[in-house]
Amino acid sequence: MSRNPVITRGSGVPVLLVHGWAVDHRIMLPLDESFASHPGGWRRIYVDLLGFGSSVDRPSISHADDIAADLDDVIDREIGSRPFAVVGSSFGAGLARRLAVRRPDQVLGVAMLCPTAEPIASRRLPEARAVEVDENFIEGLAEPDRDQFTAVTTRQTIDVWRRFEQYVLPGLRAADPDVVERIRPALSRSPETVGPRYPGPVLMMVGRNDTVVGWRDQLDLAEHYPNATVVIVDRCGHNVHLEHPDLTHHHLHTWLDSLPTR
Repeated sequence: MSRNPVITRGSGVPVLLVHGWAVDHRIMLPLDESFASHPGGWRRIYVDLLGFGSSVDRPSISHADDIAADLDDVIDREIGSRPFAVVGSSFGAGLARRLAVRRPDQVLGVAMLCPTAEPIASRRLPEARAVEVDENFIEGLAEPDRDQFTAVTTRQTIDVWRRFEQYVLPGLRAADPDVVERIRPALSRSPETVGPRYPGPVLMMVGRNDTVVGWRDQLDLAEHYPNATVVIVDRCGHNVHLEHPDLTHHHLHTWLDSLPTR
């Protein structure tokens, strides 16, 4: 049985929120209001992936595929055979793609925020560029915090920092360093190569200044999703929902409106 702790909020149709690499479920919490305020009624399921957050005590993780298999256990336990939607960020979006391929009749729709694209070694990444910097504030941060923040953030302002401090740093500090350093954050096979094209509603949001996963490869990825809406967000790094929360909220609501009701 999976040891992954799960936090649930609300009631209604299940929606699984899957975080990215080296963080935990807290990075997804800023999205909660988008679901809570939507008239559809959503049971939000936040999970700490194996090796991250409160799930660091699970031994013998040898590959990202182990994390994906454990997520399947969580779904079987928390959702069963009910239809559900899934939202994934970064590596979590890769897992969301996998779920869409493996469970096309169960997954109502997929939202991807700054998704990974395979293979890692050939990613086309933009040059690092900060577009909005509060230099006095940034210089006042402790060096480790400043380095982690500026490495993935294009809008380096106080308001973005506060969201980063609340929702990202705790997960970074809680991650199992052995997993982070030893395991590659990539599945053994690209999900799109193991099944037919996923026909459900898909939202893909990417940051034009994302130096972690880029945005060009994701446009190729979108070809596998015939009902995909792709949003390239200017002045945006790797955490689109932290740098542009209002825009993310708008597109999530539009995506939720498009989901089939069951």
